[in-house]
Amino acid sequence: MDYAKAQALPDRVLTLLEEPEAHSDDEPVEIERNGKPVIVYGIKHKEERNPKVTSLNRMLDIGRARHSARTKKRNYK
Repeated sequence: MDYAKAQALPDRVLTLLEEPEAHSDDEPVEIERNGKPVIVYGIKHKEERNPKVTSLNRMLDIGRARHSARTKKRNYK
């Protein structure tokens, strides 16, 4: 939620994201990245949720992950 607020999303979107029903239950999935197994969390589809909300959650997760990776790189220099 902090990341969403930092992106200056409209209040109506933040209100939506506060609703537990708008979120998925993340499921750990093991994938291979650069030849190494990595655990990632997949967004599960929910019948009662609009597909656009699922897309929004994915977009925010990707943005948050990229931001986190950039921040870690800067902190280790």
